[in-house]
Amino acid sequence: VRFASTGVGTGITWTATSGTVTTPSTFPITLATSGDQVLAFQTGSTAGPAGAFNGAPIRFIAGVHANTSSFGGTSASAWDISDPIVGIRPDGPANRSNLPPGLTGGTTAVYLNSAGGTSVNSGVTSGATPSESDAAKFQCTGLPSASVSTVLSLINNPSNWAYADASFGTGVSSNCSFGSPLPVTLLRFTAQLIGRNEVSLQWTVAEQLNIQRYRIEWSVDGRDFTTGGLQPASNLLNDQYRFVHQPNTRGTLYYRLRIEERDGSFSYSPTALITIRNNGQTWAIYPNPARHQATLQQGDRVITGEAVLIGMHGQVVRKFIINQAQQPLNLEGLASGVYTLRLTDGSTQKFIKQ
Repeated sequence: VRFASTGVGTGITWTATSGTVTTPSTFPITLATSGDQVLAFQTGSTAGPAGAFNGAPIRFIAGVHANTSSFGGTSASAWDISDPIVGIRPDGPANRSNLPPGLTGGTTAVYLNSAGGTSVNSGVTSGATPSESDAAKFQCTGLPSASVSTVLSLINNPSNWAYADASFGTGVSSNCSFGSPLPVTLLRFTAQLIGRNEVSLQWTVAEQLNIQRYRIEWSVDGRDFTTGGLQPASNLLNDQYRFVHQPNTRGTLYYRLRIEERDGSFSYSPTALITIRNNGQTWAIYPNPARHQATLQQGDRVITGEAVLIGMHGQVVRKFIINQAQQPLNLEGLASGVYTLRLTDGSTQKFIKQ
């Protein structure tokens, strides 16, 4: 995810290469003139454990911190320290934040401060340690051809940023051009039941460079994943892979790929879901995730009748008449998210609509 702005000090407009950018209505983001934080995070049923953000599952991806508290102290490892009376302090609470869970200073998050105690502010944070610089911009030298791990290492090192006590002036840009550092493009990743207790995982990749292997991980709750197998990467630029996993449990299972590069860095695929029913009867929805259409595949005993599709808020959003072992499901017009299909016998299965 890469953030960009208009460069204007007031009335600033932020955009992102992936997802959306939101700011508190009363405290718009003004990194060029005061301390703030920019956080990239993922929400949804497959993101991770439930967090404080609207009570929804949340996984923080990266963070930038540009504030120094003269009262509670600030550090790269913790950001601003919690203060129970921060609401009456002149530098809080709008500008302050602790380091979100899951992020690590210097690795996935950066605390922007000028080194050596320079650029001390004359405002409410005057005398804070370390001192706060009101403006910072990343220096992009050498990035266009850098790998993902190199880019992250450079961005999360505060010494690779330029600082100013007021601002760099309207329209001054870092002129960053990151190129395409991703080592592989994952075109498709699906899970499909074959037999009574086998899951066929299939994925298609393009622009595959410097990939060592694909680690197949699975989970019963979508949070704690275990390695189910390893698939060495081929030397082909474009390729298709298939891996069959035999889980030792039933119910709804979550699968993902850990894409491991030769330099030790890694990334994760989207999560695919599959359900193995407890009574031995299996049925599945594939591909999962799905886009415009999915297929309901049943085993030896076909459950017919009216099936209902339940949305993310518990409402019935669509109905299907099931009369065959392989029933197509039209998903056109549905919003992206996690849905549940319920058959007439009461059995259910979740799947992801992209």
